[in-house]
Amino acid sequence: PPAAASHTQGGAMMRQAFLLGALLAVARGAAPTTNAVNTYKADGTLQAAGMVGNCAASDDVFPEKASVFFANFQVHYMKTYKRVVNTAVIPNKVYILYQRGCPTPTTEDAGPNDGIFAVPLTGVKVDSSTFLPWFEYMGDRGAIRGLNGVYTTSQCMWKNEIS
Repeated sequence: PPAAASHTQGGAMMRQAFLLGALLAVARGAAPTTNAVNTYKADGTLQAAGMVGNCAASDDVFPEKASVFFANFQVHYMKTYKRVVNTAVIPNKVYILYQRGCPTPTTEDAGPNDGIFAVPLTGVKVDSSTFLPWFEYMGDRGAIRGLNGVYTTSQCMWKNEIS
């Protein structure tokens, strides 16, 4: 029945929203002494991408690690990158998130994966208005480069999308 399908789609969207929010929190990772975060100008354009200043293979650039409980993903930390495993899908999806300013890990080092990304992210597409408050909470509204505006009423988001 249509009502059951709608409920199933709503549940899937909520799981995706939670996973994206958690992934963004994980992607924010900490540099050895301070958080490596993006900074934006007043008009929302990227001023500087967050990165570590020194990235030696022996340095742990993620001294603050996320503890993940009761979620459909896992995070495994290495020295300069982390493996995020989405266990909500079969087969599982594995994403390698390396700290901006460090060398890109090779598949030989990081293992099989579905994508390698420098973090913090500097540009993302948002498919649901559910995710927008997470970006605003983290101060990363300026990272949004694409927007599915079907249910988006935020004028700030529309201005960001158009510019």
